Amino acid sequence: MKKALSLIISSFCTLFVWASEGERLYIQTDKENYLAGELVWMKLITTSDEGLPSSLSRVGYVELVDETQIRVKTRIDLTGGVGSGTIVLPSSLHGGYYRLVGYTRYMRGEGPAVFFEKWIGVINPLSGEVSRGNPQLPLPEVRQGMPIGNSLTISGGNATYSPRSQVRLYLSDIPLDIHTLSVSVVSPDLLNRLPVSKLGNWKKELPANSLTEGRGNYQAEYEGQVITGKIISTQTGEQTYSPDIIPMVAFPGNGINLFTGKAYEDGRVVFSTTRTTGLEEIATTMQAHPNASYRIDLDDPYTPEDLSQETPSFPIDEIDKQALLRQSLALQLQYTYVGDSLNVYRPVATQFFDKPDQTYLMKEWTRFATMDEVVTEYVKQLRFTRNDGQRYLSVISKDFGIDQTHTLVLLDGIPIIDHEIIYRYNPLLLSRIDVYYDKFAFGKTIFNGIVAFHTEHNSYPELQPDQFTQILSYPPIQPHRRFYSPDYFDDEQRSSHLPDYRHTLYWDADLRADQWGRAQISFFTSDLKGEYQVLVEGLTAQGEPLSAVYTFQVR
Repeated sequence: MKKALSLIISSFCTLFVWASEGERLYIQTDKENYLAGELVWMKLITTSDEGLPSSLSRVGYVELVDETQIRVKTRIDLTGGVGSGTIVLPSSLHGGYYRLVGYTRYMRGEGPAVFFEKWIGVINPLSGEVSRGNPQLPLPEVRQGMPIGNSLTISGGNATYSPRSQVRLYLSDIPLDIHTLSVSVVSPDLLNRLPVSKLGNWKKELPANSLTEGRGNYQAEYEGQVITGKIISTQTGEQTYSPDIIPMVAFPGNGINLFTGKAYEDGRVVFSTTRTTGLEEIATTMQAHPNASYRIDLDDPYTPEDLSQETPSFPIDEIDKQALLRQSLALQLQYTYVGDSLNVYRPVATQFFDKPDQTYLMKEWTRFATMDEVVTEYVKQLRFTRNDGQRYLSVISKDFGIDQTHTLVLLDGIPIIDHEIIYRYNPLLLSRIDVYYDKFAFGKTIFNGIVAFHTEHNSYPELQPDQFTQILSYPPIQPHRRFYSPDYFDDEQRSSHLPDYRHTLYWDADLRADQWGRAQISFFTSDLKGEYQVLVEGLTAQGEPLSAVYTFQVR
């Protein structure tokens, strides 16, 4: 029962995590202005309301908002209070000022007044608009001068570089108690008129934003995303509750990502999950009386607050449109020819680590036309039985024999509560069967073994779910995208005639220092000439902001 008890603890201890202090979120971006279609590279840092590093939340929320609506939403995984991600600016986005709004679920208990906000500018040379926004509103204040914070040292570089040449820089004087450090290398802003949002400035203004309001139901997402919803009677359409309901959510795929939740008497249901990064589909189901008729409707994970507000006028007519048009076309060419390199993600880990005790690869066996024949002829650890008119698929183990009601059956990660469905499923669609013998606990439910059926592409073809099950698209926590930078030491890339108009030459949201407080960065310049700025930002374990700025020319 050791495995079972450990899973019970992980499923339920984090449903009610509260803290005595507030939480704040800071978002760093690679630059301040963008072309429509570009990637916004972001780093998220969570702190206490006093600016000390905090690791309370595991999920950060970011929304791109204009004067009327939210244009883009995304969620980012946080580890140790730090996370990184991207927003893809739609190529159809109109030029103008936009606000990046960031928060955690825990911050929602205090309301939008404590949300992080940052202005960015978007330019779309393909748009016919001359200006956007309210010309009567003042432009965002531009902060001049160096960022606030203790200074680091950048050395080793030249004053001038040629296009597509290597730059190698060295950082020193990095404190040994560094909490997080990042670096961006970008060309000058297309319009140098936006506020420079830096970590030191933000931290300096934190006390003015501190609130002490109640948090309602917005507990912290301490281990992973908290998913909420409502139990609905399909007969009446009303929110309902029954004490015999065991709600479940699962993420379809190759692994096992199953979580049980807690149902409340008012019909609400809450799931605490972990390791669900990159999973875009979700199945909701429940264990309940076979004659019951319920479903689980999930809530939108983002805040329902109206975050839109008027924006200042964006004077697009003052921009060199021909130069920007060339850069915009080069950006489209880059996506066309190196799009695969721009969309490389880290592998997504499953939350269930146990290896199956037995795996059957269907291509290695005679293919049978019915699932009953598959189980009878060569999956010796399984049996279909009937009890009180219900059919059950059970794992046979020398430890507990046959148990007709408590085997967990999955098809591509989706729980199959009514085993009649798997009995009638077409076995010719299967690629493998995994069998687990031990007892496993998900929440308060203990299963005597697991049978996981998998199809070729884990797309559950021809599955007809029961009355309790819904399979839905659900806003994912985005997987970690790797920053793309060409290597012009490579002969093929060096001889390429594809224009390289990257504004962001380098981005590392997790720069690591050695034991002597030093770090090294290396990258190649693009075809875009002009001045470039290297900006290093960090935060120590004591909440002290760090920064360094270095400039060079490409001619």
